[in-house]
Amino acid sequence: MTARETILSFFKGKVQDGIPFSTYPTFVPRGEKGRELRNRGLILIDYRSASLSQYHNVEVEIKGAPGQLSDREKEEPYDRIWTRTYHTPMGDVSEKIRREAIYGTSEWVVEHLIKKPSDYRILQYILENCTYEENCEALKRAQSDLGEDGIVYAEVDRSPLQQLMIEWVGIERFCLDYHDCLDPMEKLLSLAQEKQDLVYNIAAHSPAEVIWAPDNLMGDVVGPALYKKYLLPFYNRQAELIHKAGKLYAVHMDGRLASLADLIKRTNIDIVDSLTLPEAGGDLPLKKALAMWKEKSILANIPAFLGHKNSNEVRRYIGGLKKDVLSFNNFAIQFSEDLPVTSLWETLSTIAETLTEKGTIVE
Repeated sequence: MTARETILSFFKGKVQDGIPFSTYPTFVPRGEKGRELRNRGLILIDYRSASLSQYHNVEVEIKGAPGQLSDREKEEPYDRIWTRTYHTPMGDVSEKIRREAIYGTSEWVVEHLIKKPSDYRILQYILENCTYEENCEALKRAQSDLGEDGIVYAEVDRSPLQQLMIEWVGIERFCLDYHDCLDPMEKLLSLAQEKQDLVYNIAAHSPAEVIWAPDNLMGDVVGPALYKKYLLPFYNRQAELIHKAGKLYAVHMDGRLASLADLIKRTNIDIVDSLTLPEAGGDLPLKKALAMWKEKSILANIPAFLGHKNSNEVRRYIGGLKKDVLSFNNFAIQFSEDLPVTSLWETLSTIAETLTEKGTIVE
């Protein structure tokens, strides 16, 4: 089977000849080495936004964005903070975003849009005046470019609760406002859910086979009560829409999930994306996750610390995983963290080699 056929077959619950091994195209060395990894079974998982948003009666001002860097800055590690401000008839809100300096693949909000209760109404106005259109051509181009080397997900926004916590208010402000001004918060969440329904409908009817939500779920932050109130009904409503369209639903759940394990079992998603293993900071044993979520495909995020290990240590670690998952067919390996560029090729090559060996574990 091709790489694309292999990963789709895995997602649909069919028994595989070995453990699927996947990563994002940005993490794969270019040229001959990258081609060798693909020839040895590495599956590429790419993604494109399912829809494009357009704001009306809202002016968006961006200052200092990465795209505005000088040629010199583009050639050097940088840790630039840039600002995005939304000007509306209701008032202005702004956020500050920092792109990490080493790899340039992650951005973090260091100052959130909502800083006081009155900002909820401004953000609500922005969402009320936001429309969406399909992005099918970009998805089709990405699928054509990738071909049979992997799969292209249709990316949707984070679920409204995760958007609120991560992008709009931050955890500290969320905790305060959840107790002090819940009404405007829930009005905003309700509107965000209505908007997400539109986005998911576009995604479900896109050319993509898998709809992917980058939720970055953490049980330590969300907890069972909030998950049950906000996330469980949201995920299950979107899952019904996606499944009716014959598509699969993946959610990026890369935090500590033990407190949410039972609720995730009741969640009708198909793919748990980027599960963090205990040795990398997760709190849910792998065998327990595989057994509890046996109806779901689990893509486990291989720890980035392997990039600092020698080849024998990498072989021993991957060999141990192979032994642990012998009785399961819902486990795949995924690299979704940056690896040191100096050891990227050697680490990925050793993993690919170990996965194709017949159960050898280096002691």
